[in-house]
Order: sequence, then C-alpha cells, then structure tokens
Amino acid sequence: MYKENYHTHMRLCHHAEGNIEDYVLKAISLGFTRLGISDHGPIKNPGFPRMSLEEFKNEYITEFKYCKNKYKNIHLYLGLEMEYFYGMDNYYKELLKDCDYLILGNHYYSGYVNRNETSSYNCNTKEKLEEYVKLVEDALNTGFFKILAHPDFFLCGYPKWDKMVDNSVRRICLACIKNHVLLECNCNGFNKGKKDFIDFIDYMYPNYHFFQIVSEYKDLEVIVSSDAHKPIDLDSNLELGYKLLESLGIKPKLHPLDK
Repeated sequence: MYKENYHTHMRLCHHAEGNIEDYVLKAISLGFTRLGISDHGPIKNPGFPRMSLEEFKNEYITEFKYCKNKYKNIHLYLGLEMEYFYGMDNYYKELLKDCDYLILGNHYYSGYVNRNETSSYNCNTKEKLEEYVKLVEDALNTGFFKILAHPDFFLCGYPKWDKMVDNSVRRICLACIKNHVLLECNCNGFNKGKKDFIDFIDYMYPNYHFFQIVSEYKDLEVIVSSDAHKPIDLDSNLELGYKLLESLGIKPKLHPLDK
C-alpha cells in the first residue's frame, strides 16, 4: 500500500478530532512519506459550522508551519476542503495564497445554501443531479481546485443507476481532465455501507460502477484518500481503495503535489 494521504480533517471543522501535529505523528508512525492537511475551510455563511477565518490564519496556518519546520522526515502540504459558491472567486484566490492546494468537496447540489433542501443526500431527481454536475463543472473550470473529493457523493441521494448517472459520471471525468484535477477514490465511504440501486447493490461511494467508467479515461489522474476525521483513521480502508482501482486497471497517481 502506498503511504500518503491528502484528505485529512482536524478539530477546527467541529466534526473531527485531533490537531495537525497528532496527524503528523500518526503518519510518521505508519511510515507515510507525504501528508496533506485539508480541513473544511472557512465559509462566510452562518449555516456552515467550519473554522473561522481568524482560526484559519491564527491557528491552522501557525500549527502547520510549526510542524513543517519540526518534522523534516515527511513531506507536508497545507490544504483546505471547500464548498464552491458562485460569486466568491476572489475569496478562493485569497485562500490559495496561504495554501498548497484546495479540494473541491461539494456536499450540496446547489451553490445556494439551504443545508436540508440542497444536501447531496437529497439529490434525488434528474433536475437536481444536473444542477450538481453543472456546479462541479463550473467550480473546476475556475482552476482553483487541485482535487475533486468523493466525486460519486451524489449517489447517496440518487435512487438508481440510469442514463442520467452514466452521462453525469462522464461529464465529471471530462471536467477533471480538462482542468488537470485529481479525481479522488474516497475510502471513508466504505464506512457508510451499501445501497440498493435497483439493478445492483454497491457502496454509495467509492462506487464500483462509477469507477468502471473512470477506468475508460486513461488521461484521468486518480488518487486514493482516507478522508480521515481522527488520527487513528489516517490509513483506514486505504488498502480497499487501492484494490478497487487495481481491479479496474486504474493506476493511482502518486506524489501528486510534488513540484
């Protein structure tokens, strides 16, 4: 198994545990060569209980710089996982000045925030799925994002696999290729269990049928992430993710953030 992870959360997002140093020490103990810290970034919206901009500047960045200076035997990268909202491009540009990368982690099918109505867990119609995919395409076209997290997340809400899903997967793949964005096989989804898609039963994400289509796009770069929310979960299910890709002939991109 490859010893690296770029999707990692910590206490400032209010639904994860541990500090940056806790993850760095865990990564070193596991023999990791590379670790990206990518907690949910500050959002100017009261409906999102994420870190504040002040915490980002005064705690997140400060602790990361401390660890990067202290631990020389591991490559460390500072990132943020962000929702994409229209009209905030200048804000993302400012965040990138302090980060090595941004992850697009849209958990909603609309750029307009109503957490209950627009959650991807409720992306259950063709109209909502179209809105979700369009939002992903528009976000990736900005050039702000290096990684697309859990690209199959919309399958949590969509009830079955149909032609609309097939077309949506292909549009997501092409948007990643066009914008040189890494598509993520998110192993945290293995913890969410499987779902009946009418014609088959599969994980909502990472979804085997989704990655079957991904395997057709040889120019598409794919990475495997644990999406850890606790230091102890840093390598959780990574082996399953690599085996999934291997079964489909997909070779993961290694060291994607090295310059």
